[in-house]
Amino acid sequence: MRKVKFFSMLLALLLSTSTAGVMGQEPPPEQVPARVPPGQVPWDKVNFAGVKESVGIPPSESEVAAGKPIPQRVPDDQVPEVVNRVEFKEVIAVPIAKEGIGRLFGRSGTVTLSYGFYWYQWNPWSVAVAGYARAQSDFCATRLYAEAFLYRDVEHDDTWEFMERDSANNTGPCVTDSGEAKTGFWTAPNGTDWKVITDHLAEWVGGKDSWRRVKYDSFP
Repeated sequence: MRKVKFFSMLLALLLSTSTAGVMGQEPPPEQVPARVPPGQVPWDKVNFAGVKESVGIPPSESEVAAGKPIPQRVPDDQVPEVVNRVEFKEVIAVPIAKEGIGRLFGRSGTVTLSYGFYWYQWNPWSVAVAGYARAQSDFCATRLYAEAFLYRDVEHDDTWEFMERDSANNTGPCVTDSGEAKTGFWTAPNGTDWKVITDHLAEWVGGKDSWRRVKYDSFP
């Protein structure tokens, strides 16, 4: 009789403990969807961040003139056949005979330095400019060399941007022309300052000499 009563009390205790555990257990959290369906978005309560979309709109003429554009090189096959040229020439006398016994038969020759710019109107508010250099002689030289370096200053503050260089070289027993060293055409707003630095060299039997020239200009 005592055993039956004991088991009855034990069973009642187990049942009460199990029920209390179930009743005290919190329900599982509701699963939140990763993306809210558009029909459930409360648009009258949504906060909008101040972000603007960037789109590729070509700059206007005033924007190009006011800002500092990225240097642009005109493809060679797009340069018109007729362009403007601003040329400077300097004729320099050089001794081409040794002194001494043959002094009476000595003579001078001349080397002509040519340098400057080519330019044309690229569009109504921009120009395209190239720099060039050349060396020529009126006697048989063994080497004639010319090199041109093109720079630009858009802001007119002596901050010169290097654009491009080109060189021309001619050697042999009797050369009279280096050929033309000519950079490509680079664009910039009208009124930009341009600079060309040129190196010229002549060599002949018994001597050689070299010259550097700097020229500034603005177009148109």
